Amino acid sequence: MLSNKDKKFLFEMQEAELIPQGDYALALAYKDYYYKPNKIEFIAINENFNPKAIANSNNLEISSMNEVFIKAKYQDIDIEISRPRFIPLAYQKNKSKMILPNKNYLLALKLQQLLQIYQSKQAGKKVAEANIETNLSNIAFILAKEKNLCFKTIIKDFKNASIDHYFVNYFLKTFIFEDFEKLNDFQTMLNKFIDKSKNFNELKW
Repeated sequence: MLSNKDKKFLFEMQEAELIPQGDYALALAYKDYYYKPNKIEFIAINENFNPKAIANSNNLEISSMNEVFIKAKYQDIDIEISRPRFIPLAYQKNKSKMILPNKNYLLALKLQQLLQIYQSKQAGKKVAEANIETNLSNIAFILAKEKNLCFKTIIKDFKNASIDHYFVNYFLKTFIFEDFEKLNDFQTMLNKFIDKSKNFNELKW
């Protein structure tokens, strides 16, 4: 159960055009969520987010800020804000005046993270078994809680979440479009990824 101080903090962030996503959003959306996250990832609710809105917050201790991420602390909780991303209105819901991602967005995001883990393993990178277990548990939890899921919508949202993730990681972290000769490389990578995203039966370890 949220304390009054935590509620005040979340509404303060919402006033700054930021809402929780990921595990913390799941904990807010479902009262019986199975664990308490120790990190809050925030995403903007529109394209108008300005870091100045939180720069003087008494609740945030900002440790780093660049064009991609803002990292901070709220009490003993890690805070991460993805600056270039925002969640479209169609994926938002209002719960007791608190704006949260809707169930389709939350599930699509977890599926996208699962595919990201799979790709890391395929590339020979070390992936903690706990990350796989946590992600699968989150997917199972949402599926168990929701009886009226539209999987056609979820697959569409999954593709959008995947493209959004790769845009942030490939474009913003490498500033690819400063070199227009690399545009073809970006398109090739994106096409290969979208093709792979259709093969859910490959998600095995």
